[in-house]
Amino acid sequence: MEVRLDGNTDSWAVDSVMLIVALGLYGPEVTQNTDGSIDYQSKQPMLRQEAAILIAKALQL
Repeated sequence: MEVRLDGNTDSWAVDSVMLIVALGLYGPEVTQNTDGSIDYQSKQPMLRQEAAILIAKALQL
């Protein structure tokens, strides 16, 4: 699945962020723009509750 990222994701993290977005492993803080691009807000620190949801989704709990 091809994902277009919007925002300022560091080059070393682009592949991982694209995978996370393609798998739908993100919460409501991630926004989709009208052009279909996704702003993952990868420069923002991840909160514990966001990390917990990410782990739960990855483990399909």
